Amino acid sequence: FMSVLAAVMTALQSTLGYQELAEKHRAAGANYNALGREMEFMFEAGRENNFEGLDNMRQRIDSLAKESPHIPKSVHSYMHKHGVSDEWVLQDKSEV
Repeated sequence: FMSVLAAVMTALQSTLGYQELAEKHRAAGANYNALGREMEFMFEAGRENNFEGLDNMRQRIDSLAKESPHIPKSVHSYMHKHGVSDEWVLQDKSEV
């Protein structure tokens, strides 16, 4: 019985593509983190009035949003229910 269950679970896992989806989420997160670091650098360097750079950043964010996997509404609901904010919170470096 256990070997049949293991075979079914393996087939489901490969059919549903969880590994591939997890990798897409990981890559999207890494790309968003890289953009976040670039934005922090831009603001710390006093370049927030660089409208060409900001427009480039906006285009890259839009592109990332299009190619990143969708996060289901159930995940957003779970996060909201458990008090996890889905808004960006900028912290003062002295507070960290």
